[in-house]
Amino acid sequence: MEPRNKPARGTTREIKIDRRSGQQQLGITIKQIRYGKRSGIFVSSVSENSLAALHGVFEGDQLLEICSINMRSANYEHAASVLRNLGDQIQLLIQYNPQSFSDGDSSSPTHSPKTSRSVARHGSNASGETITPATTPRNNPCNASNSSQRSRESNQSMCEQPRWVFLPRGNNLTNIGVTLIGGNAVGIYVFEVLKDSIASGSNGLRCGDQILEINGVNIRSATHEQAACELAKPAERISILVQNNLSKYTKTLQEKTRDSFYIRTFFDRQAESEGQLSFSKDDILYITDTVYSGIVGLWHAWLIDDEGNKLRSGTVPSKMKMEDELTLKRSLSEATMEDELRGSRRNSAHVRRSFFRKRNKHQRNNSKDSRELHSFSDVSISSVTDTVPILEDGTVMPYQKVDRIDYKQCRPVIILTPLADALIDKLTSESPDMYMRVPTENIDLAVFSLAKLEKEVADGHFIDYRTKENYYECIQASEVKARCDMNRHVLLSVTPYSIERLHRMQIYPIVIFVKHKSSKQIRDVKDTRFIKEKLTNRFAKEQYDLYHKHENEFRHLFTVVINGGSLAYMCKEIKSSINSEQKKTLWMPSGSL
Repeated sequence: MEPRNKPARGTTREIKIDRRSGQQQLGITIKQIRYGKRSGIFVSSVSENSLAALHGVFEGDQLLEICSINMRSANYEHAASVLRNLGDQIQLLIQYNPQSFSDGDSSSPTHSPKTSRSVARHGSNASGETITPATTPRNNPCNASNSSQRSRESNQSMCEQPRWVFLPRGNNLTNIGVTLIGGNAVGIYVFEVLKDSIASGSNGLRCGDQILEINGVNIRSATHEQAACELAKPAERISILVQNNLSKYTKTLQEKTRDSFYIRTFFDRQAESEGQLSFSKDDILYITDTVYSGIVGLWHAWLIDDEGNKLRSGTVPSKMKMEDELTLKRSLSEATMEDELRGSRRNSAHVRRSFFRKRNKHQRNNSKDSRELHSFSDVSISSVTDTVPILEDGTVMPYQKVDRIDYKQCRPVIILTPLADALIDKLTSESPDMYMRVPTENIDLAVFSLAKLEKEVADGHFIDYRTKENYYECIQASEVKARCDMNRHVLLSVTPYSIERLHRMQIYPIVIFVKHKSSKQIRDVKDTRFIKEKLTNRFAKEQYDLYHKHENEFRHLFTVVINGGSLAYMCKEIKSSINSEQKKTLWMPSGSL
């Protein structure tokens, strides 16, 4: 490669240098030059026939970026550290500014480019000496491979002590002028600080700073999105604990996976444009970036199979974006139904009179009009969030964070239905080699107070209890654990609150919810062998309402939902579900997003 002609003043060039051809020395020295109110890093000399010379680097070139690391506001030490730790592939963004170089004031001395072999190979700690990238490290931010041969001393020399940065925001709630990079897998780093922003300056943030805390909130394991949202929260003053760590920062620039966690989806979504990812309810997605392409609200995800293998990738809306979208649709749907209901009332006076006459006559609200009015409220909720759980505070839950669990034991089974005891009796009597009940401990009401019993539940001794006539019927956690190794499924008739109690004990039940279409369907189930007394209308109605509430509150914890029917039909569906779920890879809830 022949030396090149000098460019015109002010010309910006991007230069890519591959050192794998054999010649290792870049062959430049650098200076920090102050010109006017600005300063910059300039090439102060270029060795003859060096890689820099052959690729068109000249004295007077200002270094704007080194492998995407911003040098526009860097000091000499920062630039020297980056240059010393480059790998085989080097990318420079430079601008030819010989006038600023010659007229400016040097803030760092320079030395002859002819340095010893050891200095040329390992770099220098002395300000202004020749900076030639090392040949051993492979942590180049333009090179995907990282070297395991890098010395511990080199790592420590590039990691400063933590420091506090205080930014007086005042009433200005706009962007503080910082671009972040990273995620929960690698840490959160400052990628760029805008000039003249409140984060700039000698006491501000610097490129390569790892953000540890923001206003007392721990950011060490935060996602990119969480860190960005925390930084954007309104505050008159922002306190940020940072640690400059160029070694980890340069590695992060080449990491394709910066965020890393799994989610289960609770709705179907069809891709609307190229690059988006289609998925179905209960799919598992692997999230690798929560601010994809710098856009808050856009995640990058992989659809994976049951074994965790990647199938295809694309973008999906973030949890916050989906919550806003679903909440808005739900509100609009409710408002629309309310308007339609008011219109129906105004235009159907005769129907209303007929409705009330029927109600007064029969004392039962079972007219066609009442069923239609009831269906309006059903549509307002279910048409928008039919499969998405609605939490107690009214928020929707489009995704659930999960982890893959290696669980080899027979999983216990929680059956959620008013008829759970009858179903368990039938299953254990017909298939005792496959299913079993767990023995209960009966505690006299006079011996144990309710407060003491609740404490025993909170402490993990009991997973659930029922109040009988003169005693508590309790299920011990140890009894459930002991039977998980017996190669039979323990069948449990407990409340949904027991699910997360078992999770805390690292017991992962198959949760089967039986969806009855009406209280009448519950009341009409008859089998004198397992249901000794006829179910009353009141009992069926109360239980139907209770389990409808459970469905809304705990839907995100259900493994399978089956339809109600006869005992024989439900037992058949439960057996099939248990056999299927026991073979599957376990993806269990693992905290909040």
